Amino acid sequence: MSYTEFAKKMILALYLESDGDTSLEVKFNSLCRKYAISVDKPFWIENLKNEWLQQGLVSFPEDGSGSRETAVITISGVRNAESTDRSLLSIPSSQIGPNDVVLHPVPASTSARIEERLKAEIIPASNRVVRLDHNNPEFAAIANRLAEVREAVREINDSDVDTEERERLLASFDAAQTYWQAIQIKVIQLKVGVLMAVEDAVRMLGGTAKAVTAALLVDSIKAFVKNHTGVDLDNF
Repeated sequence: MSYTEFAKKMILALYLESDGDTSLEVKFNSLCRKYAISVDKPFWIENLKNEWLQQGLVSFPEDGSGSRETAVITISGVRNAESTDRSLLSIPSSQIGPNDVVLHPVPASTSARIEERLKAEIIPASNRVVRLDHNNPEFAAIANRLAEVREAVREINDSDVDTEERERLLASFDAAQTYWQAIQIKVIQLKVGVLMAVEDAVRMLGGTAKAVTAALLVDSIKAFVKNHTGVDLDNF
């Protein structure tokens, strides 16, 4: 199994085991056993933990002794898992006992499903609808920079990034640009549909000069939304 496939299986297993609950702790090593995920080198697990932390997909609460035995999926992790093919995971029939629950395929994710889950995790004001002033020069500047960052992601060399992950992020940017052009938009759509896509791009572009442009765009979006709608996206 390649490292990329291993990483995808593990985030999907964590998502299924926690049912996308971003407050539920799951034993990390038990995921390998329950979902029959094997790795060629033991240290891959520790590397994956560090990678997940850097990407903001998972957090690892410490038990006081510095041990990180449990994992908690984050909102970004939920988005990542919901874009992963469910058929990657299977449980060998020889490991299914009479009291085991057989996992059925999870329905394909939809923006409505993500939105409903996040509503329960983010304060109720996230459902508020705000208006964006399309005639404001700052609005147009942000729209242009969204296109610029998307192009930067598209141009990353295949050898520097997981191709499927890049395609997922490009799709997120397509949605982000559509959201930004809406005259009326929910706060949750600004946070999840626009801001988080750019934040994902910052991480993916970390080794390039365009990462600075993406980071500045994050700040510009937050400032524009706060100045023109009164909404502080950092508090959602």
